[in-house]
Amino acid sequence: MKKFSIFTFDPFRLLGFSGFIALGISVLIDIFFGIQNPQTIVPFVEITTFGINFVSMSLSLMIIIWPKQKKYTLLVLLIESIYTMAIGYEFISLTLYGLFLIFLFTMDFYSQKLRLKGFVSLVIWILLLLTLIPFGWNRFFLCFGLSFFTFSSYLCIYWVLFQKLSIVPSDYQLHTVNFKLPKVGNILHIAQFPLSQRQIQCVYYLLNGFYTYKEISDLCCISVSVIKKEMLDIYKVFGVQNREMLYFLLSQYTVCYPDDIKQKPRD
Repeated sequence: MKKFSIFTFDPFRLLGFSGFIALGISVLIDIFFGIQNPQTIVPFVEITTFGINFVSMSLSLMIIIWPKQKKYTLLVLLIESIYTMAIGYEFISLTLYGLFLIFLFTMDFYSQKLRLKGFVSLVIWILLLLTLIPFGWNRFFLCFGLSFFTFSSYLCIYWVLFQKLSIVPSDYQLHTVNFKLPKVGNILHIAQFPLSQRQIQCVYYLLNGFYTYKEISDLCCISVSVIKKEMLDIYKVFGVQNREMLYFLLSQYTVCYPDDIKQKPRD
């Protein structure tokens, strides 16, 4: 049995620790310099701020202890993004709410009912922006414009990372395969899968270094368009989306081919 330790590295544990430190610094600043937000809509702002920071610091400690419980991370980001907007720190709120949405994306929160959940997220943010009106319309419109830019930037970063990591098949994608794959490292008999001889030949060439469609088409003496169609059918069989994912999946096994497959290793 693996021994539990809060000193075992986990990126979420580091996130909780850094959040605890940041909130602690905020509390010290409030103690020594006071809270100067005369236009805030929050009643009893001094007491409320200490209460909110206490709750967030407690959640940060829970993240350190239980880093796998992502709900604590989401709670801290949501609470702090709402409260910092209400007391006039819109740029901090903008950053925190953007991170909150990114975490929801990575947890597949928007994989279903995207329009409804996206609409609710937008409404929440608009309501938060309205709390800036007591500070002046200029701050409201400035934060409104920056919101679109910031969230678009977050989305671009997420999209780039998603594309970079798309070579790794997710658990969901592997579960869509219509047959049971052997354990990693075992022999995989390619003839047992619903593939034609030409498709098996394409798989062989792909796994042996003939990576491009043009190279495979030259070896098979057929057009590139036919090879593309054959490869798309192969992707569907294995539940992957591209050559990289197929290569990554099958390279985990010792693939056994039928005797009639032309075996031509790359020089």
